Amino acid sequence: MTPSLFEEIDNRLETIHRLKRKYGETIEEILQYQKKLEVEMGKISLRDDRLQVLEGDYGKVSQEAWTKAQELSRKRKEVALVLSINWKKSLRPSAWKIRGFLLKSPNPSFGRKRHGSDRISYFSQPGEELRPLARIASGGELSRLLLAFKHIFAQEENISTLIFDEVDSGIGGANR
Repeated sequence: MTPSLFEEIDNRLETIHRLKRKYGETIEEILQYQKKLEVEMGKISLRDDRLQVLEGDYGKVSQEAWTKAQELSRKRKEVALVLSINWKKSLRPSAWKIRGFLLKSPNPSFGRKRHGSDRISYFSQPGEELRPLARIASGGELSRLLLAFKHIFAQEENISTLIFDEVDSGIGGANR
């Protein structure tokens, strides 16, 4: 046996002992560990392919969602105009000190959210300028506003009778 062959055998035995200490006590256990690593490496390479497919799908779905959000926004604006007109008709002027009312979605950059791209705000006009209804209306006024909305929605759905329990509780002022 030549010294170089002896050295090669010695190196291989040292490698086998190192593998046994690290990955298993027998050659079979070491080979099983190798197969396990090969399977995991295959999964990792499949993940990269799957990630590319998912990124492509995300782009398509995202664009479709944005198109639908824009359509929803357009329909909301149409309904808001009709709702504003009907709201003015549903309350007697003496029951509401606010002269005008407007629904608007002022934030087109609001982003893509679960319920659309709009942030709908209710504005009213107590004087010359539009102001957020949430900041200027009292609790009683908000209750009357809710009743007006219920009246409008009942008319839209052709509901002839609405039943409320203590409907005038906390409303105050002139009621319809």
